Amino acid sequence: MSADNGIFILHLRDQSRVIYALGIDNLWWSFVDMSMTPMLDENMISTRICEYYKDTLPMMKMDSVNLADRMAKEFFEDDEFGILEHGITEFYLDKTWDDIIKEAQILIDKELNEVFPFGKWESSRNELLELKKYLDKYYDTIIEE
Repeated sequence: MSADNGIFILHLRDQSRVIYALGIDNLWWSFVDMSMTPMLDENMISTRICEYYKDTLPMMKMDSVNLADRMAKEFFEDDEFGILEHGITEFYLDKTWDDIIKEAQILIDKELNEVFPFGKWESSRNELLELKKYLDKYYDTIIEE
């Protein structure tokens, strides 16, 4: 049985973000193609990045590494037999958070068009609709700046 968990740092040109997550391979899942893209950092799907990292705080690179280290220590303090299958993993993208939001803003409509016809994707559709609200709100602030 696999734990399929870890602490994941996303390093961007303008910031870093940290999460504890399960099923991180979902970052490469495309609802447009209904398939996984090759698992290279540059192939991450922008809407998945937003789903996973939107509720995290932006920070400097060194702060993100320190936070990830503290999270791992706390994880093992809470469960001495715990497993972090992927440990602390760092991803690097040559983009800003605003770039990712702009890409996701375009991509999410394509994804929603793909998942609406299929009843089996209803929970994913609902999650995408919630993400669209976040993207619309965030995108409006980018436009205003």
